[in-house]
Amino acid sequence: MTTNHDDINGSNLRKQASGASIEVSLLAEQLAAAIELIRSNGWGDEEGYQIIFLNGLHFLLGEKGLQALDCDHDSLSGEVERLTRELMEYQSMYAAMKYKAFTLSEEKYVLEGNVSGFEASDRFATRTIKRFRQENETLKSRIRQLEEEIAMLRQDLGGEETVIRLPRDGERTNKRSWWPWKR
Repeated sequence: MTTNHDDINGSNLRKQASGASIEVSLLAEQLAAAIELIRSNGWGDEEGYQIIFLNGLHFLLGEKGLQALDCDHDSLSGEVERLTRELMEYQSMYAAMKYKAFTLSEEKYVLEGNVSGFEASDRFATRTIKRFRQENETLKSRIRQLEEEIAMLRQDLGGEETVIRLPRDGERTNKRSWWPWKR
C-alpha cells in the first residue's frame, strides 16, 4: 500500500485525510460484477471501486458492532440492526464524499498555482506595456526635436526649399553625402 502524506496548503481536510492506493486480486467474475455495478449506477471507474470498497468496509464494521451487542430481545436487535445499516450507508457516503473533497482540494491547489502564474504574467505584461509607452513618448519627443532642428537648418540655408534625402534601410552611402550642404 502506498500513502501520500504531503500537506500542501494546510487545510483541515489535508491534515485529516491522505490518499492511499491498494492493489487487490479478484476473480474475473467478481471484477465483471463490480464493473457491471459501476456502469449501471453511472459512476466513474475510480469512484465506483471506491464506493464498492467503502460499502463493504462499513458493512463489515457494522456487522462486527452488531455481534458485540449480542441482544436477547428481537425487537431491540432488529432496531439496532436497522440503525446500524443506516449508519453504515451514511458512513460509506461520507467516506466517498470525503475522498472527493480531498481530490477537489488537490485540484484547487493546482488552480491557485495557475492563477498566481497568470497574475505574475499580467504584472509583467503591464510593466512592459508601460515601458513601451514611455519609450514611444520619448521617441515622439525626439522626432519633434529633430523636426525643429531641420526647420532651423532650413532657415540657416537662407530659406531655400531644400530637399533632404535620407538613406533608405540597407542603402549604402558615403558618410555625409546626404547632407544638404554637401552637394
